[in-house]
Amino acid sequence: MGKIERIFERIENNNLINVIRNGFVAAIPFLLMGAFSLLITSFPITPYQDFITEIWDGKVYAFFDSIYNYTICALSLILLISISYSYAKYYNSREPFVCPIISVISYVVFVGMNVEPEDLDISIFSQMWTLTAVVIALLSSALFNQLLDKVYKRHGKNIYRSSKGSTKFVYLITPSVITIGLFGLASLVLEGVFGTVYSQNVFSAISMEIFANLGRNLGSSMLFVFLIHFMWIFGVHGSNALDDVATTLFADQTGAVFSKTFFDTFVMMGGCGATICLLIAILLYMKNKGKRRLAKLSFLPVIINVNETLIFGLPVIFNPILLVPFVLTPVVMLLTSTAAVALGFVPIVSDSVNWTTPVILSGYLTTGSIAGSLLQIFNICVGVVLYMPFVKVLEKPYTGVVKENIDVLTDYVKEMESMGVIPSLTKGTEPKNKAARRLLEDMHTAIEDGQLKLFYQPQVDDKGRLIGVEGLLRWNHPACGYIYPPLLLYLAVEDEYLHELELIVLNCACKDIGYLREQGLDGLKVSINISAMQLDSMKFYDDVEKNISRYDLGNCKLAFEITERVALSGTERVRKGLQRLEANGIGVIMDDFGMGYSSMTYLQNSSFDYVKLDGSLVREISTNPRSKEIVKTICQLSEKLNFEVIAEYVETQEQRDLLLSLGCRIYQGYFYGKAMPLEELITWSKSYI
Repeated sequence: MGKIERIFERIENNNLINVIRNGFVAAIPFLLMGAFSLLITSFPITPYQDFITEIWDGKVYAFFDSIYNYTICALSLILLISISYSYAKYYNSREPFVCPIISVISYVVFVGMNVEPEDLDISIFSQMWTLTAVVIALLSSALFNQLLDKVYKRHGKNIYRSSKGSTKFVYLITPSVITIGLFGLASLVLEGVFGTVYSQNVFSAISMEIFANLGRNLGSSMLFVFLIHFMWIFGVHGSNALDDVATTLFADQTGAVFSKTFFDTFVMMGGCGATICLLIAILLYMKNKGKRRLAKLSFLPVIINVNETLIFGLPVIFNPILLVPFVLTPVVMLLTSTAAVALGFVPIVSDSVNWTTPVILSGYLTTGSIAGSLLQIFNICVGVVLYMPFVKVLEKPYTGVVKENIDVLTDYVKEMESMGVIPSLTKGTEPKNKAARRLLEDMHTAIEDGQLKLFYQPQVDDKGRLIGVEGLLRWNHPACGYIYPPLLLYLAVEDEYLHELELIVLNCACKDIGYLREQGLDGLKVSINISAMQLDSMKFYDDVEKNISRYDLGNCKLAFEITERVALSGTERVRKGLQRLEANGIGVIMDDFGMGYSSMTYLQNSSFDYVKLDGSLVREISTNPRSKEIVKTICQLSEKLNFEVIAEYVETQEQRDLLLSLGCRIYQGYFYGKAMPLEELITWSKSYI
């Protein structure tokens, strides 16, 4: 793995980065609500404004204005809650729902230490406070959880005894008081050093002083644009952190070239980083379907300059590859726009519009000239060219990091399977947990794109005839190659997606049966693997009947293999369910059949058509007399109970002949053929027959 890939890996595995990322992602719905509400109330067309303010006596306008005030204007409050809760979940906090409460109170104490309670209002949660909110959310959550862990270690037995009563929360008092008290003390210290204003927002006050000394010119504008985007790369909402500078020192002023509206209109189109250019570059040059889908979902918000979906979904923050174009593109646009105004190609901005005014329209409205829109189009083209090479490079480190982490994840799953333990994949902060979450996202994308396929392994009888195939789920990941199949199933179980995944497999098998019939292979038995836990769900049987009714299976017989080595419950619901399968022409196969209690219970209580011998019995049949006797006994039972025995893992002529002598007459394994794509199976069947 190269240097860039290593940097990517460290970033991807950094817990705090992921906490901030997840916190902002959780806030995106509220940002979108607020942005669209502002667009609805402030769309800069006079007839529309008259309509929206008068309809229903202004109640519609008031409704959307309230949504804006309590989303965008309360962004710091939203981030305090989302980031602190993200921290609690990410670090498996003992009290995840308490963390947001502690963070909000710590924040209020910090910024309002010397303010009378009646003077506090929602303005303390405005956009200009987001930097303070992010820092306090992280610090208060970390401190509270460390103190809470110490309390649990010292008083654990007493806490667990009182866990059902309100006395449990007595143990939260000490860490809560210490955490909140320290932020109050920090506020007093900052007040003593800097003064009252600084105790509330040190960074804002310092930046105001710096830019006040620099004045309003090209140099200060370049610094302003650079700082906004440099902070964004590190997860800090630069526009909000420098909001005081933008609205005060760069306030719109007649005859002034450099102003907030000028920056919003010509420099930060689509949001910070001229994100509309990044979005177009992704759609034009990136092949990764997940990223392209994210770009498409982000298109409408970006048009109204809301870019958080792309910034945190891609992500842009803490991304070493996108750092250069994200900072460089707005600076270049500042220079091209300044030159266009200086040369008289575009009029100076004369009218203000809200920052949610759509791109292209805003260029015309702010300058009163079509030249403003043309300048925006020119800047977008320049921005796309600047982003293009970096977007192309972006996929390469993704490939390396994902492949290495998924290899580790696969080894972990195999190790847990060898120990008979169900692996925990997506919960936790270790690299393998993050790889599992990434893989789960990719799996859903693969399902939507139809990347999951069935490979078929042939089943041959003692006369050498192809009588059936087993459909095995395969996913060829674009970065990592074929994924270990059990890993997919464990991910689906944790994501509560197993039912949907198995219906996808069912429909794929039914479609493939249609193709097999067209190729002259009508009459085969086609089996797929189904989780035993599905057999206790009536919804499963309902969905199976609904799905197979859409297909003509002809003389082919569909069968379900039950993959778990567990005893079926034998409940009336399961028996009725199996009868429904039989009535629909679907056979039942028990996989990994041996002489254990679960297998015998299955024989006693259930209907079935086939059993598959446990793989260990077949592998050892030539060397282990006990395995040989067990296989012989199962074959004898099959004659009396009227079911057939299938031996898989048949790899040699010796194994096949010995199985035949013991009474087993259906074989599956590498001796006949590996699992193969449908087209390859057709070719194999023609050469074999």
